[in-house]
Amino acid sequence: MQIIPLSEVLKQIDYRDEQGKPDSFSIQFVSADISRNRGGKRVIAEKAWACAADYVPVQKKSNSESSTPESSTKFNHKRTTRNIMIKGVNHPVSVHIRLIELFNGQEVVY
Repeated sequence: MQIIPLSEVLKQIDYRDEQGKPDSFSIQFVSADISRNRGGKRVIAEKAWACAADYVPVQKKSNSESSTPESSTKFNHKRTTRNIMIKGVNHPVSVHIRLIELFNGQEVVY
């Protein structure tokens, strides 16, 4: 299995194209929610993308509007988490960066 440094994973998660849209990726991580004393479950997402902390998904847009959510620069860069949207989940998921195990099929190393 190929390996990828965590620093490269974070660059790829945070990447935006010229129009400010994030790239999609696959990710596997362990959940953790200290405030609710929950976690420890392995989460596998075949399609996910980064989102802003204040992102609110829109159910349907008209044809004249873009179908991809607009990006924002309000990310948790100074913290140890990233917010992502997972296909099929209607809310952002906070991922602790040290709990990312696989990214695009590559083992994450620190």
